[in-house]
Amino acid sequence: PFNRYMEPIPLEGSLAGRRKYRIRAYAVDSLGNRSAEMTPFDIIVDKSSVYAAEGGKAGATGTPDSPYGTLDEAILAALRTGRRFIYVRGTVPLRNPVSIRNPLTIMGGFDDSWNESSQGMARLSCSTLDGGSVFVVEQTDFELKNLRIEHTGTGSHTLIDAREGSVTIGHSNLSSVGGVELSVIRAVGSTVRVDTAEITVGSALTARFLDMTDGTLKLTSSSLKASP
Repeated sequence: PFNRYMEPIPLEGSLAGRRKYRIRAYAVDSLGNRSAEMTPFDIIVDKSSVYAAEGGKAGATGTPDSPYGTLDEAILAALRTGRRFIYVRGTVPLRNPVSIRNPLTIMGGFDDSWNESSQGMARLSCSTLDGGSVFVVEQTDFELKNLRIEHTGTGSHTLIDAREGSVTIGHSNLSSVGGVELSVIRAVGSTVRVDTAEITVGSALTARFLDMTDGTLKLTSSSLKASP
């Protein structure tokens, strides 16, 4: 059914996630003649997310039409503005470690129009030199979804370090290689959920998929692999 509008239509956003509207319309002239229906199109209204994509340019604003080119910029913007979601498309680098103290979800799997797509994952590349952690999660919730993360490091290093928080990994591939001692996930007093994921470690003297103390682990439909 159609509703009659005589003035601009407000399209509301939500802090709980993006909203997608499909616009369909036709016009009626002063004699009551109805036009053909216009070609439908979609509009996304998003007050809760930041966008990053391969090919993002300097000076970007983090919107769907102007995505950041690095995950560093996207995370800083999300933490600064209190936005909970970062949507990623293509291959995007993370150049520096980040500390996460507010709920945050990083999600890939989008087509060129930012519609959710099952055709592929977004790819994140990151490294840690001389030890350290890429993601430090402190007393908050952190989720990775539809991502392929490729992590290299030297010395003793960790991809995700959770401290009294929760980490959820879904439909993702995580690879961590190099160094003397590596842990993909180190968790203290935290909850870790891994669902439909593949985690690979290699090229280190000592490698751990998970180093956990006083926490809860739920592993579902996932695989753990070690490479030379």
